[in-house]
Amino acid sequence: MACVTTATDPDHCGACGMACPERPNASRACGGGRCAFTCDTGFADCDMDPANGCEARLDAVTNCGTCGTVCRGATNATPSCSRGACGLTCTAGFGDCDGNATNGCEASTLSNVMNCGACGVACVAGPNAAVACVGGRCRSACNGGFADCDGNPGNGCEVNVATDRRNCGSCGNACASLVCSGGACVAPRSCAELRRESPTTPSGTFSLDPDGAGAEPAFTTYCDMATDGGGWTEIFLADVGGYNTTTLDYQVTSRTRRNDATQVLVAFRQSDRALLPNWVRFTLPPNWRAQAPFRYPQVDETIGVAVNGAASVVTTIRYGYNNWPTLCTDPWIGVDSRYGRICFTGTVAPYYNGFGVGSNLCPDSSQSYSAVACNTSRRYWIGVR
Repeated sequence: MACVTTATDPDHCGACGMACPERPNASRACGGGRCAFTCDTGFADCDMDPANGCEARLDAVTNCGTCGTVCRGATNATPSCSRGACGLTCTAGFGDCDGNATNGCEASTLSNVMNCGACGVACVAGPNAAVACVGGRCRSACNGGFADCDGNPGNGCEVNVATDRRNCGSCGNACASLVCSGGACVAPRSCAELRRESPTTPSGTFSLDPDGAGAEPAFTTYCDMATDGGGWTEIFLADVGGYNTTTLDYQVTSRTRRNDATQVLVAFRQSDRALLPNWVRFTLPPNWRAQAPFRYPQVDETIGVAVNGAASVVTTIRYGYNNWPTLCTDPWIGVDSRYGRICFTGTVAPYYNGFGVGSNLCPDSSQSYSAVACNTSRRYWIGVR
């Protein structure tokens, strides 16, 4: 028979045959001839009752890591214990995104745009859009007057539906009038506005409405979209007959169109509006804004003009229904002579004998008034922008 050490052998503790009993969640031990036990990892004898061994789990919220260490709950969270350390288990839809256990799970991951669905997942707003977190997923909403017409959230709400003629008021609503204002398709107020809104629009005839919903009626006229930057609204095109009258007016009589204009273009054109040499651009004189130049007796004004696109030069513009002998530089003569002339001294700008007896004459300002007759291939033209 083998010898045993009764001081330490759990099967013969204190005497032969005196076995130490098994305890829950523990290993038997014998020390100094007395039975004892050692708790398994993660367990403890918190009630100090050897009969039930190591009854307490140390990953429980009532004994977390050590006996008597109780884990407490917090806002939007329940207590938890993991590896002997107290923690929190967030209520569904909440997160401890600031890492501060004292304020619990402070962030709603269902609605917080900086922590949407999970901590640190931020919703990013594209241009002209606002973001929201809905049910833990990022959503975007376009600001008023904008829309995401290309379906690409990366560039946000890229279209201004208040002014975009291809998406006027809503995506895909294209304006036949080529102008969108306030989310509605409208007639352009001028050829200049039409060109600004639709830069590739070619020259041609268009319907314009200078005062929008105002009292002035809309009208149809020619738009020159090419000469000297384009955007010129035709307000006068002479026919080839004589105008023996002092009441000759613009063919487009809209005062709103002239009030809104800043420049005037005078040119010779063919009947199809093809531009001929020569033409001149200058600031619209107040008299020309008030009424047609043909309706004044005789006026000389100093003004800067650009002829055929060259640099501006200072000259005298002469206009009215009286007469002078031959050249633009001659003195005015006669009263109510009804010859009617417009010219620009010292230039080759268009010189118009607009309502003389018999025929209209279209020389340039360096020539005699009768040097060149107007015809269907050479007609006097006035436009504004």
